[in-house]
Amino acid sequence: MKLKKHISDNIPLLLLICFGICCVEILLLYYDIGIWMRILLPVIILACTFAGLGLDFYRRRHFYNNLLASLDALEDKYLIHALTMDGEFSDAQLLDEILYTMGKSMTENVGRTRSELEEYKEYMELWVHDIKLPIAAAKLVAENNPGPVSESMDEELDKIDAMTENVLYYARSECVEKDYIIRRCNLRELVGASIRENKKYLIRSHFSINIEACDVQVFTDPKWVCFILDQIISNSIKYSSDHPSLSLTGKRGKEGISLSVSDNGIGISADEIGRIFEKGFTGSGGRNEGSKSTGIGLYLCRRLCSKLGIVINASSRPGEGTVMTLVFPQESFFSLSSEVSDTEQNAVQ
Repeated sequence: MKLKKHISDNIPLLLLICFGICCVEILLLYYDIGIWMRILLPVIILACTFAGLGLDFYRRRHFYNNLLASLDALEDKYLIHALTMDGEFSDAQLLDEILYTMGKSMTENVGRTRSELEEYKEYMELWVHDIKLPIAAAKLVAENNPGPVSESMDEELDKIDAMTENVLYYARSECVEKDYIIRRCNLRELVGASIRENKKYLIRSHFSINIEACDVQVFTDPKWVCFILDQIISNSIKYSSDHPSLSLTGKRGKEGISLSVSDNGIGISADEIGRIFEKGFTGSGGRNEGSKSTGIGLYLCRRLCSKLGIVINASSRPGEGTVMTLVFPQESFFSLSSEVSDTEQNAVQ
């Protein structure tokens, strides 16, 4: 709040006071009053007026500055009514009533929306659980009736199964903290599990695989990390080139243990590499015929990594391949969480 603005807002009042002073001066012409008294009277009136405006400005500035500071420090801005102070002027009380009414309405809407989203998420999880049963039955039928048509059907069923998994992980990615267990994991085992999950497509695409220095321990949730690796490896398969290769390399550094997944695929252009983690972004490679990219996989990877404290980065050159790097946090951070969890489990037992 600025003094100049406050004075400009009170210009009508100042003009009215000046008009009143002129009227008083005209009336005083009919009385025998000295010139100094006639000068002193309007000076006193104007001095009192500006003093009142200054006091009012100070009170208002103090109130609104505190209100803005509280608003900046508040994460959920619609809860500002809980932090408003009782002002010494009527406008502040009116503003408090308005903010309270707005905040109450917003809180009710937010609560109702969260409840609806929770119900929708539960429905999606139930749907994914139910749809997996006919998918598994169809895969069993295809396996019991070998042939070219069955093999093609089995491949399409695998794609449907992977898509349903994406739906489930997307629904749960909003509240990963409710569905993860941080524990000590062997990085080679995580990499091996993801390789086995994608072995059919890796073999079909004639990938050569190299795993180096992955026999290290990391603290993370194996289920979520395997999903992240599956998305990265799936992209390597989808955008592979002739004589494809996949290299997974572990490395211990100051920031933690990193896992680099590199391929020799078609790569990503420099103007697109910064957007590959955006929701729905497919890029020029994803628009090629037959790629069927949705732009959700890497978005989920970035979202899940942020929840798990994992840093994910990408580097690439067109025609030379792509390197995706996962940096797991320092052991000390998650070892403490693990010890606390073990203590809580022992207490329950």
